[in-house]
Amino acid sequence: MTEVYADIESLKILRNALQTFSREQSELAEGIDKKVRHTLERLNALQQSLSRQLSRYEDDINYAKRNDNQSDVSYYQSQAGNIRERLRTIKDVIQEFVEQDTRFRQRKKQYFALLGDLTADARNFLQNRILALDSYYALQMHHSAVRVLSSGNTPLMGAAVGMIKRNVGESKRLLGLRGEELAAQILSKKFGLQELHFDKSAHGFDGIYTAPGISMIVMEIKTNATGKLNLSNTLHGKQGSQEYIEHQTELMLDKSHSHWSLSNEMLAERIQSIGAGNVAGMALVVDYEHMTAKLFLRDGKKFSLIREEPIEGLINEDGGSEYGN
Repeated sequence: MTEVYADIESLKILRNALQTFSREQSELAEGIDKKVRHTLERLNALQQSLSRQLSRYEDDINYAKRNDNQSDVSYYQSQAGNIRERLRTIKDVIQEFVEQDTRFRQRKKQYFALLGDLTADARNFLQNRILALDSYYALQMHHSAVRVLSSGNTPLMGAAVGMIKRNVGESKRLLGLRGEELAAQILSKKFGLQELHFDKSAHGFDGIYTAPGISMIVMEIKTNATGKLNLSNTLHGKQGSQEYIEHQTELMLDKSHSHWSLSNEMLAERIQSIGAGNVAGMALVVDYEHMTAKLFLRDGKKFSLIREEPIEGLINEDGGSEYGN
């Protein structure tokens, strides 16, 4: 059991390391952007300063010509010529600088899009492995506690009961997470939705999807034995509401928050560009008692059932999925 716990902790460290790497890459790019902007501002300021000097020399040239002062005209023309040459050089430098910066930004966008997708996939994969080991660990601990109770070992009875109580809460949490893992397959296979690269975190969206004619869908997922949709009320609106989506979007853009990741930041920017009110809010209820999945759509502030599908073919007898555990 010690080895299992160590494996779980190692996977968590790796998952967090991916997040740290992404954040450091983003901060490094931001640092480069600031230096580029600062350099460009200095070049533009120098260009403006030289333009003002040139304008003054041209005024001096005109004044000297009116007074027939050829020596001053020659001096001012020489100075103006030097400034024009410097201005041409600076203009070329700025143009080359902007072109290089444009190419860099294009490559940076491609790099971060790829990095965001890969890290989101990797972190979700690691989270699924952590979930599997957590489930195994909780099950083994539960069996150990039951054996202690069956043995009648009085000194250990209290600890065994406490362990079983803790495992009840942990089992509910793991069941919910397992339901979220299965939900992606249900939404794809049964409802035709396509999952976007979303880096899931605790207390955030359960998933972000797209479908023909719908550019973005925020999904809430519930797993229970009743098939009823029970969305939680939060400090920032009910799950799936416009207010809730707006708040979660802000957290996904906050690099200091656990909801942030490269992929989530890009998704949040997309949500803001189309407006949280134009993002479809949906909820999926996985009913493991009746082996059905119900899809609900938000209409104003109310969620209405729009479709129900059987899921017997997606879950085999040991509780896994035919598409992989």
